[in-house]
Amino acid sequence: MREEVKDSRGNKIGYTETGSNNQVYVYDKMMNRIGYIQNLGNKLQALDKMQNRIATYESNTNATYDKMHNKISNGNVLLNLFFK
Repeated sequence: MREEVKDSRGNKIGYTETGSNNQVYVYDKMMNRIGYIQNLGNKLQALDKMQNRIATYESNTNATYDKMHNKISNGNVLLNLFFK
């Protein structure tokens, strides 16, 4: 199922699409795949289109960490990292 991603002003900035295999694919507004979010049980991992890890959300700590495991934010902000 494809869903629109909008910024704080309501402008469309991209799309997400849920795939089989526990992944949510992330597209820019021109429908180019820019990455995906992978479900790893109690963790969600954001990867770019070259499969480089961007960040990880850990549900047990309710925090998002960058690829060097530095805390970025409380809560899950993985989708926001694709649309800086």
